[in-house]
Amino acid sequence: MNNSKEPDIEIELLAAAGQLLLHFAKEAEESGRIDAARQMYLMAIRKGLVVRHMKEHQGITESAFERIA
Repeated sequence: MNNSKEPDIEIELLAAAGQLLLHFAKEAEESGRIDAARQMYLMAIRKGLVVRHMKEHQGITESAFERIA
């Protein structure tokens, strides 16, 4: 993890993982797989919390966060 004001690859990957989980959760929900959808939504929330924590505690600028969110 670097200390610069720009996001590093780890944060970008976490944000992308959260977005993918939300996409697959919506598909699971629409096809009636409620348990799978619930698990994916929870994982996406956890990924979002990790990204938010990194943003708040690693000095990442708001504009940089919005580019990867």
